[in-house]
Amino acid sequence: MGKFTLVFVIFLVIAAQSAEIVLHDREKRCVFHHLATGSPYLLSYELEGGSAAGLLVDVEARTPADSVLSSKSAVSEGNVAFTADEPGEYSICFVGKINNGGRCAEEKGCPTSLVFRVQHGAELEAARKSGDKHDTIEREIQRSLAIVNGMIGELHYLKEREERMRDTNESTNARVMWFSVLSISILLAMGIWQIRYLNRFFAEKKLI
Repeated sequence: MGKFTLVFVIFLVIAAQSAEIVLHDREKRCVFHHLATGSPYLLSYELEGGSAAGLLVDVEARTPADSVLSSKSAVSEGNVAFTADEPGEYSICFVGKINNGGRCAEEKGCPTSLVFRVQHGAELEAARKSGDKHDTIEREIQRSLAIVNGMIGELHYLKEREERMRDTNESTNARVMWFSVLSISILLAMGIWQIRYLNRFFAEKKLI
């Protein structure tokens, strides 16, 4: 006997709620939510076992007029996000399908848990603002770290420059010292030579 498709309807009356359902192969389950115009909506979902699960899911979101908002095929996790363009009941449906790369007993329909969380309206706006605030704080922290790292780099550069200047000064001082020693030695040698030369000159002239 062929497998059949079962439609399971879940009504959510809370702004944000986590829930878990069990899907079988070719089974369809839907989440319905009534939204006002301009209301943001986010549904996050994940199959237990991820890409190694026995099933994958096809996901489809529809408007109150039954037109397709978005659809994905053979996924194990993801998000459905949109802003309502019209008031009414929106639906997000999941259809299980055998995952050829997963572990599954086909004769049992590959029962797999699907966990999802819904956020919409004011709570989602608050979550986004909180996320924006965290992002702003993170950017400021990164900016401060960049400034500190720049200062550390500048200090390292100044330290290296100081070491190079000190080495240059020490080398220059050493060269000046040896030049002075050589100059003094040359002057002493010339003085001694001049004295001997003058003594010999006066002795030859019998002036002394």
